Amino acid sequence: MEAYIEKLNQLIAIKKNKGNKITKKEREEFLSAWGELIVAENGFSETVERYFYEGFVFAGAKPFVQWVLLSEDKFSAINSLFKGHFFGKDTPTSFRVLVSTLAQLIISNPTEKNLICPVIENIPSVSKTKENKTLVDGHKVILKYFISELNSSSLFPVLSELNIKPTVIRSFVEVFEVMINRLDLTSLSTKDAQKVVAINKWLHPDNEVEKAEKAELIVSQDSQNVVKERSEEVLNQVEQNPPRHFYNPYDQLISMLNETISLSRGLRDESKSTEKKCTVLQEAVSNFQREIEVLNNQLKTSKQREASLEKQLIDRGTQISGLSLQVKSLEDEIQKLTEVLEAKDQEIDQRTQMMDALSRDRTKQADEQMHRLASDLKVEYRDFHDAETLTMDCDLGENMREQLKNVFSILSKVGISLD
Repeated sequence: MEAYIEKLNQLIAIKKNKGNKITKKEREEFLSAWGELIVAENGFSETVERYFYEGFVFAGAKPFVQWVLLSEDKFSAINSLFKGHFFGKDTPTSFRVLVSTLAQLIISNPTEKNLICPVIENIPSVSKTKENKTLVDGHKVILKYFISELNSSSLFPVLSELNIKPTVIRSFVEVFEVMINRLDLTSLSTKDAQKVVAINKWLHPDNEVEKAEKAELIVSQDSQNVVKERSEEVLNQVEQNPPRHFYNPYDQLISMLNETISLSRGLRDESKSTEKKCTVLQEAVSNFQREIEVLNNQLKTSKQREASLEKQLIDRGTQISGLSLQVKSLEDEIQKLTEVLEAKDQEIDQRTQMMDALSRDRTKQADEQMHRLASDLKVEYRDFHDAETLTMDCDLGENMREQLKNVFSILSKVGISLD
């Protein structure tokens, strides 16, 4: 079994024992092991999908989105999620996976904006039970896997610019609107509350313009109402306290009306001052937005570089795995050759022992043969020794010749050829 498979099984077993409580190290180990598995399987196979769902709690949809963004055909990669064996079988699980995938795609801000389309299109169908009721814990999923995952610099795609039918977009917006309305906004952190505001702006971009127009109309109406109320107040005072001097009964009314007009002008001047402040603030906001855009571009470049380095790391890991297999194969071959060499050494030892035994036998045989030869020649040698001092004559010469013939005959019998 491969090391990354063993690691995934180990992490999933630990997760079950801990009750889904995991550490940062375990999350990183899962990302690495699952990344190796999908490269080894050459795509989102059933095995890869099973480990993705079983280990989803470790990192959500982050490893899947990373793999999609590194794929050559990103749209085929993202659609492999919906063609999987596990997708749609359990509605709450599928909803959780799609919400997490949506968050990770928004965070990654891919150049292919329409990668997000199939995710948005499938969310409405998995947000409801078999009885066509909205998931009870859907708002908790939205909070954990979407709102909490986003950051302040996340850029939302413009829904109207995506290749999605308006009816589908409305269904998607309705699902998120229902889920967010279930949240207890008072219990959220400041950051999460700000993210909720940003999400509402994303889902309802037209409402912000309407709100601004309504606010401007309300300010104008308030100014008119102040003048009207002040005028009515003056008239009431005149009616209740008529002037004691008969020279001009409307002097006090005119004076108070002038006061009201001055007040109205003051309000108008204050409104202009506020507008100037708003203009300054808008310019500051524009500057901040430009700075944010620059930072986002830098972040995008950093992410692309990080993705490139991760791809290189995966490639190096694949090369190392291949080399490890080659090393193991060579070690097996060395082991086999060592066993063959040991067998040959044993055979050589056996043959050496056999040769030593044969050599000893031959030496012994040679010694015995030499003894027999010496015994056979001993008689001839004594005769020669006895005749050595005698005077040579014809009879002695004849005997000597016969004796030599016997000697040569003895030598020939023992294998000494003189021809």
